[in-house]
Amino acid sequence: MNKQWLRQLSVFLFGLPYLYHIPYMARAWRDSPLDRFDGVFIFLAIVAGVLAWTEKPGGEERGWDPIALLAVALLVPIVAAAWFVYEIHAVTILGAALLWWSVLWMVCGWNRAIRWVPALGLLLLGVTSTTYWLSYLLSLQGGSALAVKFVFAGLLLGWGGMQRLGYMRLQRGSFFFLAAVGVVLLLLTQAGGRGETAPALLPEFARLRFGGFIGREIALSDEQRRFFARSHARQFHFADDTTAFAVLDVDCGTDIHEIHPASHCLRTSGAVIQAEYLADYLISGTRYSVTEIEAQIGGIPCLVAVWYSNSEVSTGSFLLFRRVWRQGSSWRTYQVATPLMDGSNQARVRLIALIEACLEGAAADSMGSARAETVLGSQAPMGRTPAE
Repeated sequence: MNKQWLRQLSVFLFGLPYLYHIPYMARAWRDSPLDRFDGVFIFLAIVAGVLAWTEKPGGEERGWDPIALLAVALLVPIVAAAWFVYEIHAVTILGAALLWWSVLWMVCGWNRAIRWVPALGLLLLGVTSTTYWLSYLLSLQGGSALAVKFVFAGLLLGWGGMQRLGYMRLQRGSFFFLAAVGVVLLLLTQAGGRGETAPALLPEFARLRFGGFIGREIALSDEQRRFFARSHARQFHFADDTTAFAVLDVDCGTDIHEIHPASHCLRTSGAVIQAEYLADYLISGTRYSVTEIEAQIGGIPCLVAVWYSNSEVSTGSFLLFRRVWRQGSSWRTYQVATPLMDGSNQARVRLIALIEACLEGAAADSMGSARAETVLGSQAPMGRTPAE
């Protein structure tokens, strides 16, 4: 068994975690409009990989790069935790692609690894949910974010072609310096936007009548049923004397993959997102964190309040929710929308009033039930105590 064969076997074995997720990615390409074109990037990655595989070695070819061992040692626990502990598919697939390339770097050396970077970049562009996160980070619509991905794909293919001609082959230090700058810039875009946890916020909108609000349950669309296939999702319309509200209440149970960023759901249904930010709501004297989304829904400008809650804590930040989630915990997500008729401040006041009335109505019902039980207990038949 020669060394070349061992290298190829090592690279193949460490590629299995990525290859294992191909069926999951294919389902996302089929079911999610934002991920529908990501298969193109995987095809382009295969093309770039063939070009890198058939390229003649240039420069000194080393068979082992011990520095890459550090990258492998870091990525193995990250991939394992994302896969088996936190169950985050996108992070698992992204980490698996990086691990695959790092093993190639470790056993074949930098001169060969740098030729495979365009293929790696294309694999990363094909990771599920990257279109959504790019649109979220850059405040773009899904179509614009997809266009940015195709621009990056073109640049990567062009770089691969230049490398094949002997140009633009970066040294290891230069490559990782540029990568570090990119990561720092990405982190800076999210500085201060992580939100915080608050007490549980679990209004029961299924009661339909509370305060001055009257509601009715609306059947889910076929698209919504597919999107929340394994969850118990309910949709309501409410109204008071002045305006209307739309409520989506999704009981996701313990299945983390049924909880999605709200703007992703809205974009999937055709809404145009105009702004997305964290906000604090003072509800019944308690401060809660929600995400507010200003969007055109069916041509109507709306303000949407979104939050995630279990029986102990709630948060409006999807990233913070993913950090505090643990296996076995049951979560619900809420989207409450109202038209932006008179500015975001007044719309926010109306949203708070609806949520507050729902919570206070539930509390009043609970107190009424307790009083009724007390009265019934005091009227026990003659000769018996209430405990009997």
